[in-house]
Amino acid sequence: EEIAKIEGVVDVESDLEPGKKELRVFVNEAAAAEAGVSPQDVAMSVRAAFDGLVPTKVRKLDEEIEVRVLFPEEDRSRGRAALSDVRVPNRLGYLVPLKNLATVREDVGFTSIKHSGGKRTITLSADVDASKTSSFRANALLQPKLVERMREFPEARVSFTGEDEDTKESFQNLGRAFILAAGLIFLIIAS
Repeated sequence: EEIAKIEGVVDVESDLEPGKKELRVFVNEAAAAEAGVSPQDVAMSVRAAFDGLVPTKVRKLDEEIEVRVLFPEEDRSRGRAALSDVRVPNRLGYLVPLKNLATVREDVGFTSIKHSGGKRTITLSADVDASKTSSFRANALLQPKLVERMREFPEARVSFTGEDEDTKESFQNLGRAFILAAGLIFLIIAS
């Protein structure tokens, strides 16, 4: 949104495509620990309710049939309401209601999540109308807005690539060439 507001920046695209609605379960770690339940226990119970578990397989002649245990279809289709029926076993074997351990939020998921170096990545790209601005100026206008926005997401990292990266590399090479030229001039004069 902020990128598109910069005059001269056109064709802004993102590879983060919204997908279907999804339910996200956020475990209250203090409440879970007090109840003797780990976040993994919560995840496994929610997954078991909707995707099912395979506690055994039955062999019939040359065929192996999985026995899958899960919520009935009418319960699974209730979405968020179905989660109120999920119970999570604790270390003592008691079943703890999910609502005592976590909050559930409905969000829009993504069609795909890309990774680079083991971390999630989002690529934003745009073109610049050279008659109105330059990529260097557009990036300079965008950076303060990003710094402000990054306070909300301290773990996130931003990198500028493309023409901005090429410009920085050119300046670095120019600096190296200047130092080399100055050294050669000194050697010539000293000889």
